[in-house]
Amino acid sequence: SNILIDNCNFTENAAQGQGGAIYTSNQKFSISSCNFTHNFVVTTDPSFSTSPSQGGAVWVSNGGEEGVVEQSFFARNTARSGWGGAIYGTGASLLDISDVIFDGNHATSSYTNGALGGAIMVTDGVAITLSDTTFTKNFARPNYTTNPLTYSGTGGALYAQSVRVDISSCYFEG
Repeated sequence: SNILIDNCNFTENAAQGQGGAIYTSNQKFSISSCNFTHNFVVTTDPSFSTSPSQGGAVWVSNGGEEGVVEQSFFARNTARSGWGGAIYGTGASLLDISDVIFDGNHATSSYTNGALGGAIMVTDGVAITLSDTTFTKNFARPNYTTNPLTYSGTGGALYAQSVRVDISSCYFEG
């Protein structure tokens, strides 16, 4: 099966666990000319959850299939107590991201989970290609609203673990 998403807006969607706007598993997909704004994913207990939330806007596990995200905009998406403020990818897939803007996305930590990848987190064999893409004001940081204070964050724009990463003609700004 193929999923084709073109010229769509995803605004203020929410999920518990994975994929605030989109969750896809073991399918080839293409997202083109879309806007993802203010989407949100959270765990059952944001302070003490044993598993993190993943993919504030998009969660993908392609099982070897190709995923394409192009000419799209991701702004102010959140993975609270989680990983991948805008996109989370796992599962030995190919993720090709080109001509995309990531602005103000964030992952925040909890007492039990660190924040990883303010805009994107990829893990578990994913091969990711980033080209002609802009990252501005994305962050992974502690959740300062919880008590006790929480773990730190890593990878304000991108967190990559056990993956191949190719980056060309991209812009990163704090």
